[in-house]
Amino acid sequence: MNHSIRPGQEWLDTEGKPIQAHGFSVFYKDGLYYWYGENKEHTKKGGKIWHWGVRCYTSADLYNWEDRG
Repeated sequence: MNHSIRPGQEWLDTEGKPIQAHGFSVFYKDGLYYWYGENKEHTKKGGKIWHWGVRCYTSADLYNWEDRG
């Protein structure tokens, strides 16, 4: 569980996987923050895949994000 934001360090979701939400947007509704962004987990330098869809995460505290697909 995260208790702070650590600039320069990889940010992991609640399952311990790197957050994939590049070029993101965050909004707040009914007690939860929603973070949407590009999923680049399959992007490789020089490859043909620019992004792999959009990913959504939710958080109640802005530190800990649950992957919602």
